[in-house]
Amino acid sequence: SVHEYLFGVHFRYLRDKTLSGRRSSARRDLARFEIIPLTQDVVELSAGIHAELARAGRLIGINDVYIAATALKFGMTVVSRSETHFGRVKSLRTESY
Repeated sequence: SVHEYLFGVHFRYLRDKTLSGRRSSARRDLARFEIIPLTQDVVELSAGIHAELARAGRLIGINDVYIAATALKFGMTVVSRSETHFGRVKSLRTESY
């Protein structure tokens, strides 16, 4: 997600004089991709997913819930190193790398 990518930039360069330049570079990197907004439909779907996972005692991070809901809404596959993690979400197609 955009948040996770930019968090990594900020975390790595927080007290570094190059943070501003690194943020600009990150924005250029992100410009190559279509950014899918967090819509009302996705938020509603994510709330249901979050509730199901909570009831089952199998929570995942909220950012991952948003990613999963977005993928389900738009018929996408989530590509992640944590296929098992995302595998907790019913009907979500995943692929590991």
